[in-house]
Amino acid sequence: MTDIRKETDSLGEVDVAADKLWGAQTQRSLEHFSIGKDLIPREMITAYATLKKAAANANQASKRLDDKRHKLIVQVCDEILAGQHHDMFPLHVWMTGSGTQFNMNVNEVISNRCCQIAGTPLGSKAPVHPNDHVNMAQSSNDTFPSAMNIAAGVNVKQRLIPAVKALHDSVAEKVKQWKDVIKIGRTHMQDATPLTLGQEWSGYQGVLADDLDRMEDGLKGVYRLALGGTAVGTGINSAPGFGEAASAEIAKLTGLPFVSAPNKFEALASHDAIVFAHGALTSVATGLFKIFDAAGLTLPNNGLVFRTRTIIVALLVGVVVTLLASLRPAMRATRVPPIAAVREGATLPPAGSTDSVRSVRRCSPSSASLSW
Repeated sequence: MTDIRKETDSLGEVDVAADKLWGAQTQRSLEHFSIGKDLIPREMITAYATLKKAAANANQASKRLDDKRHKLIVQVCDEILAGQHHDMFPLHVWMTGSGTQFNMNVNEVISNRCCQIAGTPLGSKAPVHPNDHVNMAQSSNDTFPSAMNIAAGVNVKQRLIPAVKALHDSVAEKVKQWKDVIKIGRTHMQDATPLTLGQEWSGYQGVLADDLDRMEDGLKGVYRLALGGTAVGTGINSAPGFGEAASAEIAKLTGLPFVSAPNKFEALASHDAIVFAHGALTSVATGLFKIFDAAGLTLPNNGLVFRTRTIIVALLVGVVVTLLASLRPAMRATRVPPIAAVREGATLPPAGSTDSVRSVRRCSPSSASLSW
């Protein structure tokens, strides 16, 4: 029988396997939201570790976090960034709204690993508390969208763009190599007028060059982080300048120009920047399929073309899936605005009730229930 330990949160005690680093809120999510097989993308783990390390640096620099706790948190974040402890993040994509449980999963793992290093019992929350120290000046509502942007920005900039750039440069070499090779152009699968093979491939080079520009443009909004907005964008329970300081630390850690979003309400409530970046990736995918389909007609027996096509398209699909999977929990966090319930024929919970607005059903027989 597996050894267990008692972990506690505001709801009371919960049993957690003794060899696991997560705590009560992660365990509750595992028990109540083990839906499907899609786990939180691994890229989100490293994005969150980057964020928590940056937050610790910012809090230590402003004297809110002491040097001992800062050192412990940074050490654990570095371990996670090095690929350790990833099996301690077991949560599914389909969880309650806003990604709260995953944020707490990260906080609890960092706290308990700090306990191990410091020689204190797991679950003791000493010397590092998951909320008071790891999550200091933060909220799930601003850290999760920020981590989404970090994961998207890092993977597109450091994985996808270099791969597309390498392909662009290889095509550019072929443009030069084949500048004097004359062939028959084709339209509608029929012979047309002559051109050089280099001219034909210069078109592919241009497609890739434009796609590289589109990806860079698409990342501009992704670099703006919600961090510092806390629960609803007002920055309540954070600290003056925390968002700017933490974003600057993230920029330093990733080498990318992350900044604090100028409007935290927009940054929390909207994911349009990721939607825009996704549009750029769709353009890349379309261009790649066009290039490799055309290249297949030109060089039907070229195994290198086929392998390159497979590698690039697989990489692109992987990044797109990462973006979409990262977006799901935040999309599920969308809630019915209070004004949506206050309409003719609607019933509201009694004053003081904790019932969610989503439980409100319109009385008009011609209208549907507010089901979210």
